[in-house]
Amino acid sequence: MAVGGDVAEATAKLQRASDEINNWSRQWLITLNEDKSTHANFTNKRCPPIPKIMNNKTIPYSHTAKYLDVTLDAKLRWKVHVKKKGEELGLKYKHMYSLMGRRSVLSTHNRLVLYKQILKPVWTYCIQLWGCTKPSNTAIIWRHASAVSTFM
Repeated sequence: MAVGGDVAEATAKLQRASDEINNWSRQWLITLNEDKSTHANFTNKRCPPIPKIMNNKTIPYSHTAKYLDVTLDAKLRWKVHVKKKGEELGLKYKHMYSLMGRRSVLSTHNRLVLYKQILKPVWTYCIQLWGCTKPSNTAIIWRHASAVSTFM
């Protein structure tokens, strides 16, 4: 990660840091996997991406980056992250429907325990960060969460 007054300055700092990491990894005989790397600019300005090189390979530019299971988009609006979490929540619930659905033989208490242990962490992880997004984005999660809670 590098910070600068503009994209060119930040990319130059990032390139220098990348070169230092490459030198260190060669010295210690550690192989880096450039294929798992992406380059993203977090700015509100429209500017073309400046190519970034690592081990003589160009790192692909992406409008999103995933870090600790949080998807960051270029303008930090959280729409991509919230959409992915909504899909993940729906998929997990679909797999658990036989346990938590209307015809389930589990008690309400046990269904609530399953919800708190498996489903709730999906949409509450890092909510301190993405919880400040636009109401239309958070509505995606609330739709999935409320659909789950109606069957309990």
